Amino acid sequence: MSALAIGLLAGVLCYLMVAHVKARLGYDDSLDAFGVHGVGGTIGALLTGVFASRAINPIFKDAQGNALASGVIDGNPGQLLNHATISSSISRCLTAVAFAATRSFFSSSAPESSPEWWPAKLRN
Repeated sequence: MSALAIGLLAGVLCYLMVAHVKARLGYDDSLDAFGVHGVGGTIGALLTGVFASRAINPIFKDAQGNALASGVIDGNPGQLLNHATISSSISRCLTAVAFAATRSFFSSSAPESSPEWWPAKLRN
């Protein structure tokens, strides 16, 4: 049931990002990668921390071996902060690695023989 709630909420928010927010903010995302994958992935990661349940995955246990609350609805609100911190840290690290790998293969500056219409801040 929680997967349906996550899918429904993520779907509605992704639609709003693609149909309304992109036009209002005026950013160029021709394939809607950020509006769909960025927002949908973030919402999915955060709501996993909300709907995590000890009945499905009893990962937290007390000294006697009894399962403790896993998600916000189950009674562990700190799990949402854990999911937000971990998912944003992983995203930032992988983005930095991807940027560094791309930067090592491609230059971000224009060649010295760039035409006059080329933006001045990109010329050497």
